[in-house]
Amino acid sequence: IIPISAKLDPVEQPRYTSFIGTVKEITERENIKGSQYVLVENEEGIEAHFIISHDTYVLDADRIAVGTTLIGFYDANKPMIMIYPAQYSTQVVAVYNQEQNIKVDIFDSDLVSGDQMLKLNVSPETQIVSRDGKPYTGELAGKKLAVIYTISTKSIPAQTNPEKIIVLSEDTNSKNNEPTPAKEPVTEENVAALQIHVNNESIKVPAAYLNKQGVVMVPLRA
Repeated sequence: IIPISAKLDPVEQPRYTSFIGTVKEITERENIKGSQYVLVENEEGIEAHFIISHDTYVLDADRIAVGTTLIGFYDANKPMIMIYPAQYSTQVVAVYNQEQNIKVDIFDSDLVSGDQMLKLNVSPETQIVSRDGKPYTGELAGKKLAVIYTISTKSIPAQTNPEKIIVLSEDTNSKNNEPTPAKEPVTEENVAALQIHVNNESIKVPAAYLNKQGVVMVPLRA
């Protein structure tokens, strides 16, 4: 037995994961107007529920029906209920097209995706819009984008000239050239100082804290 002690380089994991499946059933969510549960099944027979809410960006919404094949993107870092079929709170849902690629991720200053797998070469022909479909002329770096493209290189990261970019994380009520207000950084100190309220009343409980993954943990039992 030879022990392995070599250090491994960290591998970037995609933050936004996708699931492809054919629609079997569409139901309205009770007490949440405009929200839906879409039951889909992939080629392996695995079922999943796409939760489509007001926060979901839906492409070709008028084409979504029983029998349509959809691709849904969800945040893999968010906690999910461990049930079957799985329930995915989708960020983006689109009708699946084998001749068209969709990438959802946050892109850096070089327009490289968070998982280091795709680099965008934006051209004058690239259509760039905000969630409401209006032209977007602001910065793309640091924004959550839905990128639609067809051809890409075989390099790492792959490079593409995207056909369309939808800026998902931009506040469409503000002007594109207005700077984004700075947010207070999340630290151990300001998390521990948070007051926890139940039914609009402050309760005395153990302090909230940040775990190793940077997620705020609160005393749910209390």
